[in-house]
Amino acid sequence: IAPSSWIKVSGIEKENKILAEKIEKLEIQKLPKLKIYSFDIEVFEEKNSQKISLISILGNDGFRKTLSLDFGLASNENLEVFKTEKELIKRFIDIIIERNPDILAGYNTDGFDFPLLKEKAEKYGLEIKIGKDRSKIKTVKRGWIKSFKIPGRGYLDIYVFVDHILSPNIKTEVLTLDAVAKEFLGYGKKEITFEEMQRMFRERVDIEKVIEYNIRDCELVLKLTELFLPQLISLSQITFLTLFDVCRSTYSQLVEAYLLKNSYRDNQIAPNRPKHEELQIRRLRAPYKGAIVFEPKTGIHENIVVFDFRSLYPSIIVAHNISVETFNCGHEKCISENKIPELNYHFCVLTKGFIPKHLEFLIDERVRIKKLLKDLDKNSEEYKLLDSLQYSLKILSNSTYGYLGYVGARWYKKECAESVTALERYYITKVAEMAKLFNFEIIYGDTDSLMVTANLSKDELLKKAEEFLKMVNSFLKSKMELEFRGYYKRGIFVKKREKEAGAKKRYALLDENDNLEIRGFETVRRDWCRLAKEVQRKVLEIVLKEKNANKAIEYVRNVIQKLRNYEFSLEDVTIYEQLTKRIEEYKQISPHVIAAKKAIQRGIPLSEGSIIPFIITKYGSSISEKAEYAIFVKKEDVDIEYYISKQIIPAALRVRSALNISETDIIRGTKQTSLSKFFQK
Repeated sequence: IAPSSWIKVSGIEKENKILAEKIEKLEIQKLPKLKIYSFDIEVFEEKNSQKISLISILGNDGFRKTLSLDFGLASNENLEVFKTEKELIKRFIDIIIERNPDILAGYNTDGFDFPLLKEKAEKYGLEIKIGKDRSKIKTVKRGWIKSFKIPGRGYLDIYVFVDHILSPNIKTEVLTLDAVAKEFLGYGKKEITFEEMQRMFRERVDIEKVIEYNIRDCELVLKLTELFLPQLISLSQITFLTLFDVCRSTYSQLVEAYLLKNSYRDNQIAPNRPKHEELQIRRLRAPYKGAIVFEPKTGIHENIVVFDFRSLYPSIIVAHNISVETFNCGHEKCISENKIPELNYHFCVLTKGFIPKHLEFLIDERVRIKKLLKDLDKNSEEYKLLDSLQYSLKILSNSTYGYLGYVGARWYKKECAESVTALERYYITKVAEMAKLFNFEIIYGDTDSLMVTANLSKDELLKKAEEFLKMVNSFLKSKMELEFRGYYKRGIFVKKREKEAGAKKRYALLDENDNLEIRGFETVRRDWCRLAKEVQRKVLEIVLKEKNANKAIEYVRNVIQKLRNYEFSLEDVTIYEQLTKRIEEYKQISPHVIAAKKAIQRGIPLSEGSIIPFIITKYGSSISEKAEYAIFVKKEDVDIEYYISKQIIPAALRVRSALNISETDIIRGTKQTSLSKFFQK
């Protein structure tokens, strides 16, 4: 029986239980009506200690409640006021038991809310008994991540799911609740800084605003939970992990769970988890050669067609039957028919491998579901469920190659992962050779994509692209397919830092509707301030849309002048970094760590996993010493020259490297540049 799936139970009901006589799995594509509650706490810093001042709880059944210490407000239908922290925590426990939600959700509640609740409960002699059977919450630790399990309830920390699974495919790299909500929901948190909140608690003023802030956090978490739940349920059904485990799993853990489930079904014994000695041996093995990359041709190009392999690595694994037990089988037929280019390896063609068998199911099932989606209303529940399912299948299939080469995997086999990249190099090289037969100029090629242009009209280019696809796909093995990704009016490819060669995975493309597709630039990185990202995006837009390098230079110079005139917001110059371990474990003291240490000393609750917003100030001898937690910085404290020289100009120079524009051109004056020589016809 798969977790998170519909079942039919026949039997006798007795003492609130069913003595089951028969259990059947049902093929039903609809979400259950689950009672989902979200919660969030706020703290008051007093005498170097944290006091839980508010706990808000919000339910999808209309329930809303804020529990507050006594800051002068009277209790009402939605607000309960308590004299002590102990009473407040006890009431939170009672509400969860009384309301009995199926799912309890929070955002970074594993990292902050529950550890603090547990610490406070122990201090007051309370036990957080909020399980369905009134049992205590349990602490579960995986690596450096500590989680809190609630028996009988699906407890979800949405932050962990976003961080582990969704973050590679979303625009924001700042995984705060505000940034994630804005991307997925279109709106974010109420605007109150931590410092303002502490003042309100201390002076007992505007507490209603803090309550609204607290409730808004619950609202965002509740809506994100409802949005992500179909995907969580799909992954749960495929991997046989519970919602609790799916929410906290990495890509490799999801793949391993899927394989473990199927090894049981196939009556196969799964390999043991590697022990310390085996892990050390695996880590010492020499790295293998990766994917091939056709170096980008720097500059601006027009009339670009982009091709992508559909699920390249998964399809290679299936097409060549790459699995741990099919490796170097010794059959003459297999040696001659399925030898790996460049390597003295081959894989059996006589017996279907365990991994290809179950990977092929994921690929075929995704293709089947995507066909069904074409005939469904995008706003229907069935569409949303099936779309979540196909995305879950994509996650699992695309993660399998990485799993084979992951030293902690049960089904680890370096030779398998090495063979996949060798075959990638073989196929991408063959496709590039075919592209030259069509007189395509290859601008860039990387792993599973190829970007080409030709001295043709758009219609002629697209017609040739169609003929090219037919030739390539007739050559490729079954399950492998090259697809047309899109046509772009223009694209820019930049140099590596201080080198003439083109930079891999760093380009921007402009489609026919003037939409920018940006890869690898600072605009999509977390460790650059918002202003630097905006500058770079604007420069890209001016250069690609208007073909006006002088205007781009003038724009950057104006931004620099505004900085020197202090015409900016503090949010513009805030940089974000994540604490990936405990503060005391850091050996190299980088700016965000120093900023975090200063903030902790001033009473800000931070832990591993926290996102640190910091600003570089004028005060200190090194960049790290100058770093200060953002809420404690005033505009006059900001090191303007640091942001000009280390953020704004470098961001702009990434683009200028394709146009031969110097830093001097940007700072001292515009360069009379004719872009015609950069547009290759």
